Amino acid sequence: MCRRAMTVAMSIFIVASFLTGTAIAYGYKDTGFDAREGGRVALDIRSTTRKVWRSRDGRRWLTIRVRSYDPLGDDWFAEARIDSRGGPLTDYRVRLLSHFGMTFCGVRNTNSIHWTEGTLIGGNDDSSWGSCRVHLRFVRPNKSIRWKVFGMNDRNRVDEHAPSDRGWYS
Repeated sequence: MCRRAMTVAMSIFIVASFLTGTAIAYGYKDTGFDAREGGRVALDIRSTTRKVWRSRDGRRWLTIRVRSYDPLGDDWFAEARIDSRGGPLTDYRVRLLSHFGMTFCGVRNTNSIHWTEGTLIGGNDDSSWGSCRVHLRFVRPNKSIRWKVFGMNDRNRVDEHAPSDRGWYS
């Protein structure tokens, strides 16, 4: 009888937490790691994290974080390709960049030229990481999101891929 009471109590707790948006976190978070390239790249990616979460006010978010082996400096660029619909191709792109004081983070559908601006967190000169946070409604996932990241150098040539085999993190 005690086991049944515990099951009922847990069920009530889960339903109440879901309705109030507290106690139980919504979403998922995964980190993918990448090997050091050894100085030949402008942005040597150490790891990337994809996180889907809900804030206290009930909004749902997607955050992409890029960590580098070295400080980012004042001129860096990273772009995450997102598969949120379950296919072999990229559905969305999330871009993070800093170019001598001008910063940007945003998301766009691959079928569009319009970027929806997000919030860039970190990414300072002396920082080794930057995160882009965008509303999840702009990505419209119907499954767990896969992602991969690349970095560009100052000549707009891709010189870093994470994962290195150019596959997907999931």
